[in-house]
Amino acid sequence: MRDDAARDVEIKTMKRRLLLIALGLGTVVGFGSGLKSLHHHRAARHDANMTYLSEVCVAAALRARGQEVAEPGAPPEGRWSRSHLDHFAHEVAARCADAAR
Repeated sequence: MRDDAARDVEIKTMKRRLLLIALGLGTVVGFGSGLKSLHHHRAARHDANMTYLSEVCVAAALRARGQEVAEPGAPPEGRWSRSHLDHFAHEVAARCADAAR
C-alpha cells in the first residue's frame, strides 16, 4: 500500500516537471517567434518608407531641372505618423533639388 502511494507521488512529480518544461519551451519559442516577426515587419516598413522618399527625391530633382513631374503617391502606412514622414519628405526634396542644380 505504501508502495502505491510513493508511486502516485512520483508520477505526479514527473507530470508536473513535464508540464513545466513544456510551458517553458512554449514561452521561449513564442517570444522568439514574436521577435522575428517584429524584425521582419520593421524591415518591410523601412523599405517602403525608403522607396517613398526616393520617389520624392527623384521628383524634386527633376522639378529642379525644369521637367514636369507628377507628385509621388501617398506615404506608406506604418509606425511613422504621416506628419513625421511628410517632414522627412520635404527635407529630402529640398536636399535633392539642391543637389540637382
